[in-house]
Amino acid sequence: MVITRIYNNSCAAVTDGDGQDMIVTGRGVVFGKKAGDLLDEALVEKRYLLSDPGLGSRLDTILSSIDQADVYLSISEEILSMIRSQGYPVKESLLLTLTDHISTSLERERTGVVLANPLLPDIRQLYHKQYQLAEQAGQIIAQRTGINVSPDEIGFITLHIVSASIDGRFDDLLEITHIIQKILCIIETSFEVHLNENSLRYERFIRHLQFFARRILDPASEQETNLLMYNMGRLEFPDAFLCVKDIARMIERDYHRKVSDAEQGYLIYHIMNVILETREKKPDQD
Repeated sequence: MVITRIYNNSCAAVTDGDGQDMIVTGRGVVFGKKAGDLLDEALVEKRYLLSDPGLGSRLDTILSSIDQADVYLSISEEILSMIRSQGYPVKESLLLTLTDHISTSLERERTGVVLANPLLPDIRQLYHKQYQLAEQAGQIIAQRTGINVSPDEIGFITLHIVSASIDGRFDDLLEITHIIQKILCIIETSFEVHLNENSLRYERFIRHLQFFARRILDPASEQETNLLMYNMGRLEFPDAFLCVKDIARMIERDYHRKVSDAEQGYLIYHIMNVILETREKKPDQD
């Protein structure tokens, strides 16, 4: 292995004999070394393969800017493994975003700087499963560093987990969360119900709204064109039809984007699914 960049005495970027780039860590693994030197592989404790060149470049930028790069990278890997072990699919890019976030958030915790998360109630409501994973991530961070992670930071970690599962940018996800919350508010007001956040139908509906919101935020995206559900919904589910019209008006007013009739048809279908389920369960709760 040839050292290509040193981050600290215990973390470096290297290239192996097959030309594969990777990050390696190990106590004192590059102590007294410089870029271009050969590395004693016996000292390597962890290897992080960088199959995606773009990912490797971003990770290099992050590791170059933080202290204790090996520690935060190891914590992020443990969290990533925990999330995947519970059957939740996330992309390798989460390793980058977590490493960066853990570094900056722990610095805030150490210095007493509070970064309020105004979306925390919405995050808990919309992404409750991912929030539970983020709470476990917070426990791992606390065990490894001795620093407790605040609920606000848990909320931000939740968004990173969601972002790594839907192939979206973190900033976009903040706006997507706003859009979804506005839509849910319209639905619950229109039908005078509180949706069952723990149901599979609700989870599928939120998933649909995530992709719907992404299309709203991306002017170049293609909207649905099949009008079957729209025409059926207009006749069979007039209440949901009127609710979706309210949603479409909100989208046009706040985001200057028209919602096609086909998109409205899919919303009618999903809304009726969660409303019917909510009404079916309501007698059991009384």
